[in-house]
Amino acid sequence: MLELKTVDEAKKILGTIRLMETETIETTESLDRFVAIDVISPEDLPPFDKAMMDGYAVKAGDTFGASEEKPISLSLIGEIKIGEVPEKEVKKGEAIKINTGAIIPRGADSVEMLEYVEVKGKRIELRKALTPGENVAKRGEDIKKGEVLLVKGHRIRPQDIGALSGLGITKIKVYRKPKVAIIPTGDELVSPLKTPKAGQIRDMNTYSLSAQIKKCGGEPIPFGIIKDDYKILKKKVKEALSKTDIVLISGGSSVGAYDLTLKVMNSLTKGKILTQGVAIKPGKPTIIAKVKEKVIFGLPGNPVSVMIVFRKIVEPIILAMMNAKEKIRTVNARLARTVTSSTGREEFIRVKLEEKGGKLIAIPLHRGSANIVSLVKADGLLKIPRLSEGIEKGQFVKIELWD
Repeated sequence: MLELKTVDEAKKILGTIRLMETETIETTESLDRFVAIDVISPEDLPPFDKAMMDGYAVKAGDTFGASEEKPISLSLIGEIKIGEVPEKEVKKGEAIKINTGAIIPRGADSVEMLEYVEVKGKRIELRKALTPGENVAKRGEDIKKGEVLLVKGHRIRPQDIGALSGLGITKIKVYRKPKVAIIPTGDELVSPLKTPKAGQIRDMNTYSLSAQIKKCGGEPIPFGIIKDDYKILKKKVKEALSKTDIVLISGGSSVGAYDLTLKVMNSLTKGKILTQGVAIKPGKPTIIAKVKEKVIFGLPGNPVSVMIVFRKIVEPIILAMMNAKEKIRTVNARLARTVTSSTGREEFIRVKLEEKGGKLIAIPLHRGSANIVSLVKADGLLKIPRLSEGIEKGQFVKIELWD
């Protein structure tokens, strides 16, 4: 039996993670994909000085001293609409009516809002002084030509797609999604479409893992339920290694099921067992192996253990394959009651967050590794350090949000 690895050690023992190949896709189809090369802005945005308000384009210096009591009068020389290229230049003592988004004419440097202006024939009276650049978006104010818009490894969001489109970037190079095989094992497992007989349970891990894989940017490849049979399991694992980048075997927590997964891993050509357990609770009976550049995880069978081990160990590996880093959101809360823990393993306690009297309270939930509904009710995880015996009621704790 190899020595248990800590969570951090488990993530490091794999060494250098192979990056996925890149592919170029339509920007409109790039949501949640990871950028494979820094995206440089090909132009200024906005591409011209533009009005941010409906009003009048003027020289700010002409408005100095203007007020409700002492309005300043300027000559009105025309109007600029959106999409028009101004022909006239604003000179001292002049103003041009302008619409939001229209090009600022030469000579003008600010826009007086309509509500501070009274039109009197071919002249206007301004009742508010302006500073240079007021109510004007300068060329390149958002981003300048040659600036980095998105860095390599960035996960593309809706606002990123908007900015890319605004700059005329209609295609983008991204990392290929890692393909992740899911192999649930166990004689007791049946499809969610079936009614379990005595001693049987419906397969949950295929579906929770598929969702987790998709959420972190991978592509789940379910291989169907495999009975506790060495030859069948080995054949299926070899097939998965040939078709995917990572293999997840979800087995029962019994010693027999654990030994079967371990036996299959040991039998693989050029395979190497890196650890036969991780110092994590729930999830201790996690096996990690490597076959050439591909990784195999032997996960426990209990659904909560599977999801937590995936989040803490597998997800960072998938992200690293796309040059991305995990982003963990946390909040501070006061612990509702004392929680105890055995030393030797990092324990992750499911908690529900409630606000009471303007303060955030963390309420520990059921700790059973088979209790998936407690994870449904949870808002996050409380980490108990490996060498700690617990945390007392009333202490402020950091909660890792699970959304």
